Amino acid sequence: GARTTTGGEAYRAVLEAQPSRDNPVMVGMRWSGSGDHTSHALNVIGVEGNQVTLMNPWGREETIPLDVFQERLQTAWLPR
Repeated sequence: GARTTTGGEAYRAVLEAQPSRDNPVMVGMRWSGSGDHTSHALNVIGVEGNQVTLMNPWGREETIPLDVFQERLQTAWLPR
């Protein structure tokens, strides 16, 4: 099973998990400002400096600033 965390706890848990391609952390994030499709599930596959690398369900990688990640993060699912 997975442990679900939200808010600031989710942010700390993602950083502590040291995500990588071999150890992805599944997260739920607010992706756009408004509308029906604002939340998305993604995998965090890296945190380096002040950048977070995400992989969407289609395999596309994107890098966003750490502060933007923290602001948009809603939920993290981590192994127990």
